[in-house]
Amino acid sequence: MQREEEKEDRPCSTEEVKRLKTEEGEETLESELSSRSPRISVLPDRLQQPITANDLTELLHYAALGKTAGVDQPSWCRLQHQKKVKAVNVVMIEGLTQSHFYKHYLTLQHLRTNYSTRVTFTPSSTDLASGIFSSEVPEPDDPSVSQRHNGSSDLPKGLRIHPVITKFGTKRRGLTAYVLPEEEMVKKRWPVKGMPDFQDFVCTDSVDCVTDSSPLYGLDCEMTRLKTLLPSDAVLVGHSLNNDLVALKLIHPHVIDTSLLYRREFGQRFKLKVITESVLKFPDVLQRHGRSVAFLGKRSDIALDLSNQQDLCVVLAGPLPSGSSEQEVRRLFCCCGPLRNIKMLNTSVRVHAEVEFELLEGAELAVKTLNGLNMQGQSIKVQRPVYESMLDADLTLAALMCDNNSHLYAVKLNPGMADSVHMSARVHGHTLNAKCSDVTSVKKVNGQHSQPKTKSKLSEETVRETFGLFGSVERVALLQQSGKHARHAIIRFESSEGKRAALSSSEDLRKENYLVCPSLTPHHLPSWTAVTTPTTSVDPDKDEERSHMHISSQDEEMDLLMGKLDRRLQKLFRYLPEGTLSVVVLLGHTSDHGLLPGLCLMEVKQES
Repeated sequence: MQREEEKEDRPCSTEEVKRLKTEEGEETLESELSSRSPRISVLPDRLQQPITANDLTELLHYAALGKTAGVDQPSWCRLQHQKKVKAVNVVMIEGLTQSHFYKHYLTLQHLRTNYSTRVTFTPSSTDLASGIFSSEVPEPDDPSVSQRHNGSSDLPKGLRIHPVITKFGTKRRGLTAYVLPEEEMVKKRWPVKGMPDFQDFVCTDSVDCVTDSSPLYGLDCEMTRLKTLLPSDAVLVGHSLNNDLVALKLIHPHVIDTSLLYRREFGQRFKLKVITESVLKFPDVLQRHGRSVAFLGKRSDIALDLSNQQDLCVVLAGPLPSGSSEQEVRRLFCCCGPLRNIKMLNTSVRVHAEVEFELLEGAELAVKTLNGLNMQGQSIKVQRPVYESMLDADLTLAALMCDNNSHLYAVKLNPGMADSVHMSARVHGHTLNAKCSDVTSVKKVNGQHSQPKTKSKLSEETVRETFGLFGSVERVALLQQSGKHARHAIIRFESSEGKRAALSSSEDLRKENYLVCPSLTPHHLPSWTAVTTPTTSVDPDKDEERSHMHISSQDEEMDLLMGKLDRRLQKLFRYLPEGTLSVVVLLGHTSDHGLLPGLCLMEVKQES
């Protein structure tokens, strides 16, 4: 019996030790490989700054060429392990803005869940696609790099026989070099003005010559309004475009036909499916889904009502004590977050207030901590407005909370306000102490407002010290107004466990004069109102007037279209090879109130 026990206590055999080490090594190797996969992130100091077309071009140059071609990392973001980026895919959608994205946030499930990096995009005054393709690649600092990439002798054998390189060479050319000449159009029996068999065709209003910066347009045989949509200097791009032009009975002089660029040795044309799958390593999904995306991109004529987005930052408070002023309401609610606007609602009997915060978290904290507060002997109710547009507010906030899974919003209260908030908590627990019935911050002494002797002040050091107990803090962003001490902070933990631990200890943090709630406002936005406010406005006062209209039939139609777009983009993303940098740009547009910013979403597709 003793021998059997000794036998059980013996160390593992050599073979078993080797097997265990091998398994551990494989697990370590897998984790290292996953950590080395390409990833993209925006630099913290650039996260809330809109990017421009030049910034996006900078990223695309680096993703496609990398340091081996002498291209440096973008100045505003970091693309890790660029050499493992296998492809770059960019989708540009006209007429849609950042406001559209957050108005239809729940509908755009694919875009909001599969694209982890977002940044505001400044609308470009020129065609973005043309600007990207016509931009110059920056010259490398090391002259040996440019020498190494000049000439075709260093090209791989597969590229030397590439049909485009065989015809045009390796020297960089502008867009006009690939436009089909009129002589060749006549020779190939394309629809040409003045030629037999095309007398009844409609001619587009085109200029005589195009430039390298002319806009590129795709074509679909069902686009019956094409003549009115095309700019005069537009260049049509497609595969065997002559068939589409004949079907539409349309004549357009400036075209680029990929079936004539990619040709076999003796001039035979490739089918589009062969090119997309063999040459581009990409399935034939653009041909099948391009029309829907283009149609959605042209929906900029639909009026955009943003009142429901602003309503997410609004709370209604009351009834307030008779004679309450806007200043008293501001002093009470500013503890939850920066305020944007306060509107006093005075009736013949009672006083209420409509309070609008800059951040979603401010409204969330106000409802949770100030509802039921005893103010000068009167219990006030703090709640969200009840409009038709707010029926799905809880779902929207829950989705935003999931996207910010490791971020926490924290407020440091001054001692006087902290006593009032503790009072509110006891009211919710039905243990109100009748001796303490007034809110200190709005209490009047001899007709004057008393001020607490000490003020709250946050610093990154104190925040890290307090919240580092719950988990490793990666970054602290202090929300500070000009000329004032910071009292609000966004805390990013290295893992979601730290955030959950802090939320579960909210009562202990309250004793230290901290209020916490999950972070809701997207990281790239300085405030939630940035979603709905144009960068320049003709009438600033007009922006504060909201009608709280019912959801219109146009809104419902737009929601259906946005859902269709999201599904198309999801299918496109599914077909992308692993390691592809996928970029979706909502281009934004110019309205009567100024520039409505767009949105750039980025993600490197990982192994499934």
